[in-house]
Amino acid sequence: MLNSRWFGRLLPCVVLAGASAGAQETVSPLPGTRLRVTAPTVAAKPIVGTLLESTEREVILAASPSGRTLVPRSTITHLERSQGRHAHAVKGLIIGAVVGAAVVSAINAQDPETGDAQEYLLVALVGAGMGALPGAGVGALIKTERWAELPLANLRVAVAPLPNQGVGVRVAWTW
Repeated sequence: MLNSRWFGRLLPCVVLAGASAGAQETVSPLPGTRLRVTAPTVAAKPIVGTLLESTEREVILAASPSGRTLVPRSTITHLERSQGRHAHAVKGLIIGAVVGAAVVSAINAQDPETGDAQEYLLVALVGAGMGALPGAGVGALIKTERWAELPLANLRVAVAPLPNQGVGVRVAWTW
């Protein structure tokens, strides 16, 4: 028969188990996510590919169109998720402006004894304007991938009633 003592033992188990299950779901990347996995014992360089499957023992990536790469979880030292590709137009604009100003100023340099400081400034501004647009264009064409680190370990807590009227707690680190 159910009594308040049994219910008092069961309620914390249910609450903790539900909270633990919810926390575990947010950690694992979904299949189709682009990952960069560092596992020095498997490959000298980080392995980049699309996640096909993730089990308790291994991560399976599509690193090439024709094959699958199995990486044991125990060998993974660093795990990152792609946040997409982005361009470098602003960085290219700044670099192009600086290079343009320096080149045009060097080409149009005059005698330093004349004291034409305003003319130097005007020439540098014209050169910066001439270099900024091509620099921004080149920067927009150069795209790199942004990576965000995923945690390798998370705490898993499982609570369950034991056959001898007690409560058992299992704690494990996993990702």
